[in-house]
Amino acid sequence: MRYFAAAAGLAVTLTLLNPAPRLASAHARYDRSDPAAESVVAVAPPQLRVWFTQELVTQGSRLEVVDASGNRVDAGDSRVDLTDPDRKLMLVSLNPLADGVYTVNWRSVSAEDGDDADGSFRFGVGASTTLGVVQ
Repeated sequence: MRYFAAAAGLAVTLTLLNPAPRLASAHARYDRSDPAAESVVAVAPPQLRVWFTQELVTQGSRLEVVDASGNRVDAGDSRVDLTDPDRKLMLVSLNPLADGVYTVNWRSVSAEDGDDADGSFRFGVGASTTLGVVQ
């Protein structure tokens, strides 16, 4: 009887000392980009590149670049880079961009379990461009 009480006490102690398991985050989140988020570049590149924290699936993952008026300024060819062995890179071609602030809207679908995520970030074009405060 003493053995069972000691074993039960040990089990309770180990349960209390063991931290709760963490839930895995299965969302492909923004990692970095070129141009970088909240950066200003002198001249717009011909292509926007965005890396994510997890492998992406092609269906449903997309990028969109809009100007300050909400007009789309990319070429509409958003895609997961299939030459990236990790499949974490998305690309979209940019039309020639005037000086100003641009917003990138992204949607990612994780290859891990199909969970989707979305978000946005800004970048500026032109040496005299300032991003200002987001309202």
